Amino acid sequence: MRFVLLALVLLAGCARTVIPYDLSKVEVAPRPVHRKTLAILPLVDGRRAKEAPDPGGRFVYRRIEYVGTPLDSLSGNPMWHLTEILGQHLARTNRFARVMLVLNPQQAPEADLFLSGRVLRARGYVEADAPKEASGRPPNERKILSEVALEDLRIVDRANRVLFDVDVGWSVASERTVTEEASLEPWGVLADTMQVALTKLSDEIASADLSGAFVVAEAVSLAETATVGFEALEGATPAGWRFVATSSATGPVGWSGEIACRHVRFEQRQTLRFHRFLGPYRPSVDVWSCPDDAALSYDARADFPAKYVGARGRRRYFVHRVGRSNWPKAEDELIRFLDVVPPPGRHVFELPALEP
Repeated sequence: MRFVLLALVLLAGCARTVIPYDLSKVEVAPRPVHRKTLAILPLVDGRRAKEAPDPGGRFVYRRIEYVGTPLDSLSGNPMWHLTEILGQHLARTNRFARVMLVLNPQQAPEADLFLSGRVLRARGYVEADAPKEASGRPPNERKILSEVALEDLRIVDRANRVLFDVDVGWSVASERTVTEEASLEPWGVLADTMQVALTKLSDEIASADLSGAFVVAEAVSLAETATVGFEALEGATPAGWRFVATSSATGPVGWSGEIACRHVRFEQRQTLRFHRFLGPYRPSVDVWSCPDDAALSYDARADFPAKYVGARGRRRYFVHRVGRSNWPKAEDELIRFLDVVPPPGRHVFELPALEP
């Protein structure tokens, strides 16, 4: 038996609202990827007070009323229900030899690894009423909204070393068709969204090194090297990060101009984040080295533009950082490492072409 439910008693047999999570859709690996026992601790309720749902699950968005999934209508502690689904999903995928649910590490002396995390959002909504005839929409169409976001999902070993640190989630805003044969319920919408998020989690776990050889450091910096500058960046890759050299034929993110820049990227390993606009992404830091004989213009419409940090010789340099990571001072360290002359002003919007 690969899934063991210990202290999280979820009122089996009692009448209660349930999340209709379809485990038959979860892909099963032929053999355990990690031949270890994983103990899952109860997920912590990290929902923000300002996002508290209406007690009846009603929600109005862009003048359309929705009916939703108030988690507190689940019997007992709603976080335990979500923890149970997480455990069942991971057990079903066969990523581990054994999966257990426990209240604390002391209840699992046989466990090799422990998983903990927080629920930031878990909600699903379905349009409450049929569209009005004046809308021009089909009468059997319903809009749906849903989002699941789980943060600080960390796997630690018995020495409490962090081996894996991710946020996972998924957001949905679309339309569905209602038929007599297939009803559309908010709890089913939530279940579908949660399954996408947990599938991403299980995929990340499958590719992770959980042997103990790789540890996610609390904070990292550029490695010390004998030289500085763009050419030496690979040798300065922070511990736990991956260096990727690309052959981009475009300029830095958020800047326009016909220019071919050299582009490198640092990516944090065994770490994933989620943003409702970006979707799942890996924390990264990009650096561009561009010739100064071509003009570049800042695009104010860009959501996350690269920052022009200065010039060295006939090259201009840009840094673009995405997501929170364990490299908090990446931009400042890269500016020093590139040994650039910073721009005279705080904000630069135009970089004219210079004469050869």
